[in-house]
Amino acid sequence: MARLLLAALLALLAPVALAQTCTTSWTNPAGGAWETAGNWSAGVPSAASSACIALAGTYTVTLGTGVKSVATLTVGGASGVQTFNTAAQLSVSSATVRSSGRMELLNIAGGGGDGLYASGTVVVEGILIHNSGTTLLGTAGVLDVAPGGTLRAVGNGVGSGGAGSRIRVRGLLEATGCPTTTSGGSCGVNAPIEVVGGTVRAAGGAFFINAGGTFTGGTVDAASGATLYLRGSAGVGYTVSGTLSGAPVGEVYATGGTLAAAAGDATLAVTGTGLLLGGSVLLTSAGGTFRNTGRLTHAPTGSNFASIDGTTLRNEGQFVMPG
Repeated sequence: MARLLLAALLALLAPVALAQTCTTSWTNPAGGAWETAGNWSAGVPSAASSACIALAGTYTVTLGTGVKSVATLTVGGASGVQTFNTAAQLSVSSATVRSSGRMELLNIAGGGGDGLYASGTVVVEGILIHNSGTTLLGTAGVLDVAPGGTLRAVGNGVGSGGAGSRIRVRGLLEATGCPTTTSGGSCGVNAPIEVVGGTVRAAGGAFFINAGGTFTGGTVDAASGATLYLRGSAGVGYTVSGTLSGAPVGEVYATGGTLAAAAGDATLAVTGTGLLLGGSVLLTSAGGTFRNTGRLTHAPTGSNFASIDGTTLRNEGQFVMPG
């Protein structure tokens, strides 16, 4: 009986707790300017505000340039599509883009300082578009791309993370409109990634994952003419557990650094054009061994060759050694 009473009490309190998360809420169904006090239930959000753009309907809220901050931000309502476009340097402790929400970081003023600076967690259940010249996770924040969510980089940047920042991919991380150059890795993710069943995709040009990370399952993909690089370096690599899959039409490279099999072993099941082992990548162990059921291609660069040390690669698929 006590357990039933507690459950009933929590059910009654839940709507109150939810309402308290918004200290000022968007009220204009036609959309409009963030800076207009009349568009909000309790005035323009301040650094202490928990701002919510959750009014049902389809509209766009626009924040101009400048330095702004809020405590928390929620974008997305019960129905329609709620779009939030920001050209400011916007600092938050945490933010949520719900499934009906869409946030776009714009570089209007130039100079690269505009963007979203998060000290806590940003959850993306809808769409977050990160345009060239903007900053994402400028401090020690965590970006969590939830199942069904999309983080889309457009142009020459995905953003650089501050010390301790990382990107968790349970949905889709993709880049469009990247340059085709393979030097510098300028169109890339510069924070470690944690892929947990999600997809990393190059939709156009050369897209670099630069700071290492982990794949717990997950998918790698590249569209026709596009290239995805899992780029490592001294002390920077990628660890795979479970099954890494995909069927790219373009090219997917593991190059430089290490590609390690986690305890419990790792299966490489990348078909299509397969997974190319480029540069001086080292296949090694983080407690396990590799099994290939897809297509692996040894793709040396000049005098740099892929190698295996400290682990076993069991091939049950295709292993291609170009002549």
